[in-house]
Amino acid sequence: MPRCSFENYRKIDIGKYVFINRNTTFSTPHGIKIGNFVMIGPNSLFASVHHRFDDHKKPMFFQKPVIKPIIIEDDVWISANVTVLGSVRIGRGSVIAAGAVVTRDVKPFSIVGGVPAKHIKYRFDSKTRKKAMKVKLEKYTTKNSLNIWA
Repeated sequence: MPRCSFENYRKIDIGKYVFINRNTTFSTPHGIKIGNFVMIGPNSLFASVHHRFDDHKKPMFFQKPVIKPIIIEDDVWISANVTVLGSVRIGRGSVIAAGAVVTRDVKPFSIVGGVPAKHIKYRFDSKTRKKAMKVKLEKYTTKNSLNIWA
């Protein structure tokens, strides 16, 4: 969509059937991997630089960053105005609520929200989550018959 920006980026891996809405920024010098069937809402930010601040003898500016990519697994919906910080893995089938700031890993099929983002609930009960993990999403990429808007 219009006005998406890729700044200071390296190692971007984007899967199939990914929708990135307007005004989304990727500042990912430590990499980002986006799975298949991912929807990203408008005005979102992905920043893989994670600055350290634990050494009281050095200014934060000179402390070594944590160098880990952002990983977004398959079938994830990231709502509008979301920020995802470095070294975060968002599990398969998760939903990130609008305005959330994701600073920690998100378990598969979770719904998270807030600043910082916290687990709200799972999309399904534990029995259904186990079944959902076994669903082969690849079957949806074999034919162009998804009847989606793009």
